[in-house]
Amino acid sequence: MAVVRMFRTLYRIARDIKNIEGILFEGDTEEDQIRDIQTVKKNIINFKSLLEPLEELVEEMIGQHGKYIDRSGEEDLDDSLDKLKKLTNKLDNFRDTMSLLTETNELLIARSTNQTIKILTVVTPFLLVPTVSVSSTPLTLPTPPDVSSRSD
Repeated sequence: MAVVRMFRTLYRIARDIKNIEGILFEGDTEEDQIRDIQTVKKNIINFKSLLEPLEELVEEMIGQHGKYIDRSGEEDLDDSLDKLKKLTNKLDNFRDTMSLLTETNELLIARSTNQTIKILTVVTPFLLVPTVSVSSTPLTLPTPPDVSSRSD
């Protein structure tokens, strides 16, 4: 059934989450992962929005199984519903993981910004001394007297 093929999409999302975790926790990257995190979040939301109506449909079909399907069909629907619920639970877990990864990414960005500000704070006094000395000296030098206008 199509539910089994949906697990491939779920595994792809899980792989993307593992990649983001690896990048964030390796610590050797200078760029943030906002775009990747938002893409995975969007995929989770889209996938879950596809699963919810399908799960409701299967539950409704099971509820009315006597009218439309035989016993083996009911078992197949039960299996499908279990798999859909498993997919939904995993997506909920992924959403929670992505929230934590978002917080981690924001903390890393804040830390990087703080380090940059510290460096600029240390460098600023060294640049202040030449600036003050240059601004206190006259910008024009006295011109030598005009030698051509002298009369002999």
